[in-house]
Amino acid sequence: METATYAALDPRSDPPAIERIALASRPSSLAELRIALVQTMPTGSGLEPLIEAIAEGIGERFPTAVTVHHHRRNFMMTDFDEIDEIATGFDAAVIVGGPAATMVHLAVIFANELERRGVPAPLVHFDALTQSARHSVSTVGSPLRCCAAPNPPHAVGALRTLGSTVVEALTTPPDEHEVEQGIRTPPERPRVAITATLQGVTDFFEAQGWTDGLPIVPPTESSLAEMLSGTSRDRNDLVATTFRPEGRVVTVEMVAITAVMAGAKPSYLPVILAAASVFGDLQFESMTRSVNSFAFAQVVNGPIAAEIGMSGGLGALGPGNRANATIGRAINLLFRTVGGARAGINVTPTQGSVAAYTMAFAESEAASPWTAMHTDFGFSAEQSAVTILLGGHAHAGNFYYDGLEAVAASLRSFEFPQTGALILVSEKRAHLLAEEGWTKPAIADYLHAHATIRLGDFRACGFWPMSRNMIAGTGPTSAPAWPTDYLTRPDDDIVPGYPHGTINVAVVGSDVSSLIQVWKFQRHTTIAIDPWR
Repeated sequence: METATYAALDPRSDPPAIERIALASRPSSLAELRIALVQTMPTGSGLEPLIEAIAEGIGERFPTAVTVHHHRRNFMMTDFDEIDEIATGFDAAVIVGGPAATMVHLAVIFANELERRGVPAPLVHFDALTQSARHSVSTVGSPLRCCAAPNPPHAVGALRTLGSTVVEALTTPPDEHEVEQGIRTPPERPRVAITATLQGVTDFFEAQGWTDGLPIVPPTESSLAEMLSGTSRDRNDLVATTFRPEGRVVTVEMVAITAVMAGAKPSYLPVILAAASVFGDLQFESMTRSVNSFAFAQVVNGPIAAEIGMSGGLGALGPGNRANATIGRAINLLFRTVGGARAGINVTPTQGSVAAYTMAFAESEAASPWTAMHTDFGFSAEQSAVTILLGGHAHAGNFYYDGLEAVAASLRSFEFPQTGALILVSEKRAHLLAEEGWTKPAIADYLHAHATIRLGDFRACGFWPMSRNMIAGTGPTSAPAWPTDYLTRPDDDIVPGYPHGTINVAVVGSDVSSLIQVWKFQRHTTIAIDPWR
């Protein structure tokens, strides 16, 4: 019978204190007012019936009101310039959130900023995302008014009352609660989350949503101290100030607690810290919440990979190597522990991805005929670095008998728009290609030139409005974009589907067979590990 107990530390980061924002004053009438109906996802996402019902409802009550259907420029990120344009150009707005926790959260931010600027801006969302909406509203300062709407395909005619509901949200004066000001502070929490047996700790952590569904190692004070011996950094040093999805402050100690939970060794901690420091970037705001089944890969290069026993050879992407498995697991656990991710509330991956459990591996540098991946991005071979890639919800392979033309054809079949791919070439295939005169840049250039798409098909996809704005440089984004002439060239032109430089090649896998795998992974950044030792 199990009798040992563990005082397991709370792995979370505290939510920030929030300044309350009073709701904007409401007009008693919408007559003659300009009202923006903001569609937060592209055409075809199911929001058009909601927009139409809202416009019709406002028009019936106030025939002289002017409603303007506004499509967001870049629905994946917060664009404060666009918010300012709505605030100065309209008397009120209705923000219609898309069918995803990501879209609801970004819609909440949009509405919150409009209310801050004195513009009434209720939120409309699908009723299946009511919990997501309530949660997101709790993370901002304004007590936004939310209007739940049924998904039209499942509730024909049920949108008839939506317009009047929105009108009430726009015109009913704020009550006492809605104009409160001051600071809302998070409640204090104990350092020890629970003292229990190993099974009791695992069950409790799972019930809180702090695990990935697998058993964890209890993070006690002693196991934390041992983990912290893997870095010279102070336990209170900041790793990230906006760790996603909730944008939390994260310290070295917090990362170390989760590394213990994942089963990592102290020697792995510098890699985990370096990788974790990246996930405060704005681009992960939407991707960590998305209905797409995103995963995030970590490719480790340099001396540390061999020092800690990471695998880049046989079975590198599969089970069996503790360093690979626990480093990748720690990164994904961090989204739940310090990032505050909760399935069905603020994260909604429709199908999920097995790569989201763990996706960390080394490049097989010693067996490669080419330079290491991190040296392609400005690092020396003697430095240790980790490359963070995002995507992970599609892969193809193994191209046993096929050449690079088949790889290009596979890349053409991936969803568009494409902003990156990772080509994993086994040791044996790498040497065969090298003997034929291929280099990594030559392979990438060939695949870029042959993974093509008809421009008209590109423009017809649902993501084209966002891609068009990326090409035009409109709105905030750090993602690579396609050439500007994609905006003007004829529809029948056949063009590369990937922005130049976004197809990356790495040698991963043994000399057992000459295989190639293709993953939908866009390189986000490559960061030094040594400063975290």
